[in-house]
Amino acid sequence: MASFNDTLQQLVNKECPEIRDLAASSLADILPILQKIDTDNNGMVLLHAVIMAAIGADGKLSPKESQLLHDLTGMNNEQIDKFTDVYSSKMVDLCDKFAAALNADLKASTVLFLACIAAVDEKISREETAFLRKILE
Repeated sequence: MASFNDTLQQLVNKECPEIRDLAASSLADILPILQKIDTDNNGMVLLHAVIMAAIGADGKLSPKESQLLHDLTGMNNEQIDKFTDVYSSKMVDLCDKFAAALNADLKASTVLFLACIAAVDEKISREETAFLRKILE
């Protein structure tokens, strides 16, 4: 069985269209729970908080990560820039609470979704890896 780091590296080695498809599939798995928890916003505020917590893990948003966010959420570059400007540690806390409420399968889908965002720029930092591991705990 491949180690967690090996699995992440396999994801990094994939082409952008395949990463986008994996992210879309895992998003489809977790969106219903996001919508159930964040009923006032159809899950979108919680989804953004989860994404921002992942982006905040290394504090950088590459052009490829930005493009993937656009493809998955429909946000334009201006919206993505504004979105990344509002990152705060509160988002990490919210993401921790969200992850704690998930069963193992949904945690795996959440980690896959976030790993796709991290991997699309062809690298996953140590900070991103640590964040992804934390969700699986």
